[in-house]
Amino acid sequence: MSRGLSVLAVLCLLGWVSAHAETQTGKPTSNDVTFSNQIVRVFQENCQGCHHPGGIGPFSLMTYEAAYPFRYAIALVVHYLLAGGAHW
Repeated sequence: MSRGLSVLAVLCLLGWVSAHAETQTGKPTSNDVTFSNQIVRVFQENCQGCHHPGGIGPFSLMTYEAAYPFRYAIALVVHYLLAGGAHW
């Protein structure tokens, strides 16, 4: 398993956890993982070469708004890659 995939999996998991983490007051925690700060960096390094408008990837991963509708597909691919699948 490559280091990049491990980082991607951890960031995805942290993003999901922090999106669902709330303090006792019901407000999001202050150390949330954000798309624009952490997740996009992983996408830039590993995905955006193909996943950009006009690229060979079937959808764009350039912005949160473009990636969000494909969140379940992204999670499935990350799971597959971490389970020893082929690296694209």
